[in-house]
Amino acid sequence: MENLHFEYLLQLGDNALILSQRLGEWCGHGPVLEQDIALTNMALDLLGQARMLLARQFYFDTWHFFHYKALLDSRDEHLAAIAEKSLKEVTYHLRFSSEWILRLGDGTEISQKKCNRR
Repeated sequence: MENLHFEYLLQLGDNALILSQRLGEWCGHGPVLEQDIALTNMALDLLGQARMLLARQFYFDTWHFFHYKALLDSRDEHLAAIAEKSLKEVTYHLRFSSEWILRLGDGTEISQKKCNRR
């Protein structure tokens, strides 16, 4: 039952994140200024909801790093070249999110709760 609850939260977060991204694409393209501002504000609201529901940047960055590291040995030369070029950026992302995990974990009781939530 706990797994179903977790999956449901991920679905809610993914929906909010994707819709936020799509609405964000309209920024600067609304037919009138008021609608442009309204769409942008809606996108920011949804992004905030997604941030409250999703806590997986560090997990993705970790997986991404090791995935590209493994792809360096790919038989597909094009894929290995992409991995080599991207590994510097992916390494930076992992370092950045790791530092935030440490800050949250070593911080206040509230930050520790946020760090440990699913």
